[in-house]
Amino acid sequence: MYRIGICEVKARGVLERGISHYSEKEKLKLEMQVWDTVEELMDDLFAGMELDVLYMCSDLRRIHVKTTRGNYEFNGLLRDLKKTLPKDFLVIHKSFIVNREHVLYFTYEKVTLSDGTILSISKANRSRAKSMLMSGR
Repeated sequence: MYRIGICEVKARGVLERGISHYSEKEKLKLEMQVWDTVEELMDDLFAGMELDVLYMCSDLRRIHVKTTRGNYEFNGLLRDLKKTLPKDFLVIHKSFIVNREHVLYFTYEKVTLSDGTILSISKANRSRAKSMLMSGR
C-alpha cells in the first residue's frame, strides 16, 4: 500500500483523474490522503505513532519519512519540520533527523537504527548528538 501526502487541495482532482483508469481492485491498493497543510499531515502522521518513525530525511524540498509501517513523503523543509517534532527526535545532519528510540548503537560518526539503517552524523552535529544519545535526553 502506498500513501501519498500532498499539501494542496487542488491536487485531489488531478490525482483522482490520474487513477480513474485503474480498476476498482487496483484502486484498493492505493490509499490516497490529501492534507491542507504540513501541520495537518504531521498531526496525522504522528498521531499515536511517534515510536514508529525511524527517521526523516530531505531531498531538496521533499521530506521522506521512514516508519516501521511504511514510507511517507511530502513537500516541505526539514528545518521547518524539526521545530514541531517531539524531543525524542535528534538532528544528526542537515538532511537527517532520527528517532532516538530507534537508535540501537552509535559511533562518533554514525548511528545504526533498529531496522539496520546506518546514517552518518555530520561533523557539526557529532558532539551534540553524542551527548544527547549518552544522556537519554
